[in-house]
Amino acid sequence: MRRLRGLARWVLVALAASATWASAHAVLTKSSVRDQPVKADTASSITLTFNSGIEAGFAQVTLRGEGPDRTLTAHAGEKPSEVVVDLPPLSPGAYALRYKVLAADGHVTESVFRFRIDPPSNK
Repeated sequence: MRRLRGLARWVLVALAASATWASAHAVLTKSSVRDQPVKADTASSITLTFNSGIEAGFAQVTLRGEGPDRTLTAHAGEKPSEVVVDLPPLSPGAYALRYKVLAADGHVTESVFRFRIDPPSNK
């Protein structure tokens, strides 16, 4: 019985530690590309939504695609958990946004968000 209580205590400590770790970093939960695809050769923006508030003034975003990487402008969205990234006109192809954001709790998250721009349809 004593061994079982010790094991139960260890499991509770492990669960508490993992819950704290998981909530300590901003995780991308949504992007506007799903609902509003980026159109070819048109300046636009992408909204990145995270699971926690973001200090948008510290967000760093780099666009990767054909040619050299480009630093993009990012600013606060309508909600504290949103960062809006301004895109220049882009030709059809595969792209990636490499982002580094500071969550309101002080933790930094770096990751990559990939998206495609399809050629205009002939409709």
